Amino acid sequence: MNPKRPKVEPIRNPTPTFHYGFHCVAFLDILGQRRKLRQLPLLPKRDEETTKLLAETAGYVLRLRQHLRDCFEEFRKPTLFLPKLPQDAQIRILNARHAVKYRGFSDSIIMTISFKDDQEQCAPMIGVFGCIAACCMLHLLALSFKRPIRGGIDVGLGLELTDDEVYGPVLESAHFLESQVADYPRVLVGEGLSKYLNEVENHSATTPLGLLAQQLAFRCNQFLTVDTDGSRMLDFLGEEMAKVTPPDQRQKLFTPANDYINEQKQIADSEGNHKHLSRYVRLGSYFDKQSKLWS
Repeated sequence: MNPKRPKVEPIRNPTPTFHYGFHCVAFLDILGQRRKLRQLPLLPKRDEETTKLLAETAGYVLRLRQHLRDCFEEFRKPTLFLPKLPQDAQIRILNARHAVKYRGFSDSIIMTISFKDDQEQCAPMIGVFGCIAACCMLHLLALSFKRPIRGGIDVGLGLELTDDEVYGPVLESAHFLESQVADYPRVLVGEGLSKYLNEVENHSATTPLGLLAQQLAFRCNQFLTVDTDGSRMLDFLGEEMAKVTPPDQRQKLFTPANDYINEQKQIADSEGNHKHLSRYVRLGSYFDKQSKLWS
């Protein structure tokens, strides 16, 4: 008789757990890429024209992603007020500055912040403030490069599929604002984000971190404005943005962006493209309104 073999249990992977809760999500899309991508040859080439088109498409995507990384590297540096806080508060604040997760997907950039495990809302507010400031800076940079972006940002429910990917209603809302509502180069703000900022700002805070969250909510609200069509959008040329932009950089960013807008209006007018013209007339009006802050 053969000896009885021991029963071998199959190896089972542990069931993964996913966090489903509130998040802030920003969805940004680079405009004008489709037209240039369609100009690429059907077969691989190494000629000058193909190289130029790749630099203007894939190269520009990489360039904008690097600028976003630079924005967050600057955001994560310690500030002068930090040593005045208790040690545990300092650690929590520095950790919170890494709370914004971002990823590139084709011509799009997605930024996410989780709101879990923070009753005082300090870490989420630090992340939301960094995300809003980064969206504003990236928007102005993109226009100065003559390659505008359009976007949406909102707060709502989402499921964390990976460390840097959120799926669910909040992502759908941010994408819907960008793709269906924004219409021209601007970053629209959803109702969820606006309500969240007002709730944190008006909350009766009693701790240092709670007070910091309250102050940040107030500052975030200063980055918001209402456009001429009644839509709430990021005020990327407003007073708050002008404050955080070094004076020697304001004109360097504003002038080429404004020139690009005027070029697009002239092109649209000469081609009789009234839809494109109306988009840049609205954007140009916003630039005219804010020009004194940047000149």
